[in-house]
Amino acid sequence: GGQRRRGGGGGGNVAKGAVPRGGPDARAQSRAEVPPGTRVEVVQKEHQATGERTAGTVARTLGSQPTHPRGIKVELREGPVVGRVVRVLGEGGGGPRGAAAGA
Repeated sequence: GGQRRRGGGGGGNVAKGAVPRGGPDARAQSRAEVPPGTRVEVVQKEHQATGERTAGTVARTLGSQPTHPRGIKVELREGPVVGRVVRVLGEGGGGPRGAAAGA
């Protein structure tokens, strides 16, 4: 017997798919990498269970920590959107093609 699962206190899969496997992009964990104007993908708190991402431009960073393991919390310019950065797409000045490498 003894098929009880230990650890996590249940509900461990609540945030399944919320961030890429292994956590957010390393750049997404540093405030210095996501200044206002940076194009990013975020996961809003209400979408953590599904991992639904929202792309936008950082209006401002929230909180005061220089780094965060789940991604820096930001507010986007595209509306009242607040979420944790999971991927840095590029610099805001580059337009939608700013993240293209080796063009």
